Parts: sequence; C-alpha cells; structure tokens
Amino acid sequence: MSETLLEARNLLASAVEHETRRDGAAAIRAYERALALGLSPDERYRALLGLGSALRALGRHPEAVQAFRVAIAEFPEMAAPHAHLALALHASGEGRQALLTLLDLVLRHAPLAEQEAVLLEQRDVLARAPGSDDNWLALAQSLTRKEFAQAHPFPFLCEISGRMRAALVSDGFDDDEDTKVGRRVKESGGGSRAAARAPAPAPATSSDEPFILPLRKVATTVPSAITFGRGTGNDVVLPDAFVSKVHAFLRRGERGWELADAGARNGVWIGGRRLDAKGTPAPVRSGDLLTFGRVVFFFLDAGDLWDRLHPRGTKA
Repeated sequence: MSETLLEARNLLASAVEHETRRDGAAAIRAYERALALGLSPDERYRALLGLGSALRALGRHPEAVQAFRVAIAEFPEMAAPHAHLALALHASGEGRQALLTLLDLVLRHAPLAEQEAVLLEQRDVLARAPGSDDNWLALAQSLTRKEFAQAHPFPFLCEISGRMRAALVSDGFDDDEDTKVGRRVKESGGGSRAAARAPAPAPATSSDEPFILPLRKVATTVPSAITFGRGTGNDVVLPDAFVSKVHAFLRRGERGWELADAGARNGVWIGGRRLDAKGTPAPVRSGDLLTFGRVVFFFLDAGDLWDRLHPRGTKA
C-alpha cells in the first residue's frame, strides 16, 4: 500500500470521527483532502456521501448538491446518493427538483406494477419547464419562491385598478389622438404594422385573481425599450381611453429599471410622483406603484410576485 493511499484512508477515518463528534467543518476538510489524495472506488463513494452530508448539515446546500451529483455520476447504480440529493435540493429551496429526484428513484427501484405508467406521466408533467403562457397563480402555488424567481428573470405588473380585466375603452379622450412618439412611429411606417397586430387577449382568470402581465420585449417598433400604450404595436397594450397610443418606456439601465413618459397626455406616475413629461427616466423598483392614465399596477420582481400570489406569501 502506498503512503499516499494510507494517508487518504487515515483522513477518511478522521473525517468520519469528526462527523460523529458533530465537528462538520473539520470533517469537510478531511473528506476533501482524502478525495484529493485518491481512494479506492468503495472508499471514494463513502467519502462523497460523507462530504455531501457534512456540507448539508452546515447549511452549505449548493455544495452538498454538487457533491451528491458527482456521486450519482460516478456510481449511478447506487440509490443512496439520489435520496441524499433530494434532501439537499429540498433544503436549498429546490422543492420541485427534490420531488423529481425522489420520483426518479422510486421509478427505478420500487415495484410499482400498474402504477408505474401513472407515476411516470406525473413525473414528466412535473419536469416540464414553466412556460410563458402558464397561469401565474397556479405556477406560484406549485413552485418554491426560489424556483419561481429563477424561472422568470423579468419583472411583472400586478394590476390593482381593475380596468385591464374590464378592458374599458371609453369616455374622456379622443381615441384617434396620438402622442408625439406615436406620430413618429406612424410616419415611419410602424403604425400600419402595429395596427395589424391584434391586442393580446386577457388571461382567463376568475374575478378574485389578480391581473398579471409579464414585462418582456415582444414588439419590434421600439427595439430598445418595453413600450406601454393603447396602441396594439406596444409590448404592453393598455386598452383604456386615458392611456395614449404610446404612453411610456421601460428600460433596464446600469442601476436597474427606469421608466420614462413617452409624451402621454394623462401622465405617468411612480407612487405619488408624476414623471417629467420630457421623457427623463426615473428609477423604478419592485413594489413601486405605477399609474398609466387610469390603469394602476404594482411593479414586482418575480420573488415579490410570488409573495403576493402564494398562500404562504405576503398578500398585503
């Protein structure tokens, strides 16, 4: 036996002893050194499981996940690393992935008989990545906050005025009047293309569910910003008579999101402050109240939206 292998085995034994004494930090150091020196396959398997368990016990969940995934890759026939991985994923807030890992373990090792097809179908449904057209309330209730935020790296509008749901296009304002930006778009040829686009249909939600809009670039008229307005050529169509054809611009600047008035007749507001009509951008942060004409929204990042939608979240 080489001196290096003997040292590695001594370190492995020392790591197990440290773990027994609940000295996780010392155990991790010993496991890492033993793995670096080289062990037999059986010993390496034990060291990887021990390292992952020690990391999880100290709350170092991403590192624990990585250790267990290495164990699964090197020893795919073993069941224990999958169970440990599920625990580490759950501890790190990855509830959906933890359940998937356990389902894969059950499907592989348990005698399921006629239930195998049913569980396999449910596993595939759970594994499907959330799509852009999914119901936001249902997604918030099926994913953890971390998973929801990772799946949706863009902000949202959550309406509190009720006008988007009612889709009111009436009274108070000449529907054919354009802002200066709207006229420029029409004169440049963008108006005819925009007119051909039908407004996006309202999400099919019940009356007690919030009206939610993801803020993503979908229109091509103004490629450098997310546009809001009554016209169908905008990224966010606001069908209200007090909203101008092109009402506001939202951009991601160096210091975060910025909102600017596009020359709207009835103004753009962040909280109780009306924005400069000349188009000077103002910072907007998650939780801010935005008003376009008579339409009022909360501007929320994905995590804050989850808080408002999830049963255990903050609904205030």
